Amino acid sequence: NYNDWRTLVNSLDTSDKQQMIIYLAAVTGLRFAEVVGLTLKSIDFGQSTLTVSQTWDYKYHTGFKPPKNKSSIRTIPIDARTTQRLKVFTNNIQDNNEPIFAAASPAPVSAEINKTLTGILESLDLPRITFHGLRHTHASVLLYRGVSVLSVSKRLGHANITTTQSTYLHVIKELEQLDNDKIISVLNNL
Repeated sequence: NYNDWRTLVNSLDTSDKQQMIIYLAAVTGLRFAEVVGLTLKSIDFGQSTLTVSQTWDYKYHTGFKPPKNKSSIRTIPIDARTTQRLKVFTNNIQDNNEPIFAAASPAPVSAEINKTLTGILESLDLPRITFHGLRHTHASVLLYRGVSVLSVSKRLGHANITTTQSTYLHVIKELEQLDNDKIISVLNNL
């Protein structure tokens, strides 16, 4: 839920590589390979945006790969705190084309990140979710806070809005009930 998500995000040490990866997934909804595929060229510090144009093959170490689909190539806005944390994290990286999470050592694999995430969640007494669950939580939080399905779909890089609608149907139905309550309130005050 929103409060658990906030607790996690605010508890992460973004000077730590694995925790920074978790943080970015939680606040952007990026897929794991998209996060570890970020380079300095992907980050526009002045505009506070991230551009996803490639992924990193963390599993077989074959380098950059194209994103999942054409819609996965996107530029998304990030908040000022995330921009600042990325500035600090990338301060010592010299090569604009090098993945920021594989600069000094190989990028961690998803199993390592899931283990780290589980440990952090346990220490915070929060329910366990997987790394990919951070993507779902991010989308659910945005939808619940009133961001349109279309904007969430574009942010996640879904091939079409139907994917977003079907994946987050439970949240959309809950919001529909809230909207129905608002509609009745408007009509009752005619």
